This record gives sequence, structure tokens and C-alpha cells, in this order.
Amino acid sequence: MIKKRYTNANYYLLESLTLKKITIVAIMFSLFVIAGCSSQNKQDMKQGLTEIGHATRDATTATGHFFRDTTKDVIENVKDATNN
Repeated sequence: MIKKRYTNANYYLLESLTLKKITIVAIMFSLFVIAGCSSQNKQDMKQGLTEIGHATRDATTATGHFFRDTTKDVIENVKDATNN
């Protein structure tokens, strides 16, 4: 009778370890899948931020040129008005 209990406990312990191993393998697999998706998302995000950065740079340049040209025109107009 004692031997039978020991066998049942041993069986339970082995079964428990097997379930834990299966759970750990499933979690590891899930993490690899998530990491792969995450890597692709990071690449897409990086590309999107690069495009936004370029658009911002272009808009800033255009705005700077607009104000530069407008200021030049205003200064020339003031000079012309004061010379006459």
C-alpha cells in the first residue's frame, strides 16, 4: 500500500512536470510569435515616423522660405516707400 501511494505521487509529479513543460513551451512559442509581429510593427512605425519627419522638414523649409521671401519683400517695399 505504501508503495502504491509512492507510485501515484511519482506519477502525479511527472505528469505535473510534463504539463509545466508544455505550458512553458507554449509560452515561449507565443513570445516568439509576438516578438516577430512586434519587429514588423517596429519597422512599419519607424518608416512612418521617417515619412512624418521628412514631411515636417519639408514643411518647415517651405515655411522658412515663405517668411524669408515675405520679409525681403516688405523691406524692399519700405525702402521704396521711404526713398520716394
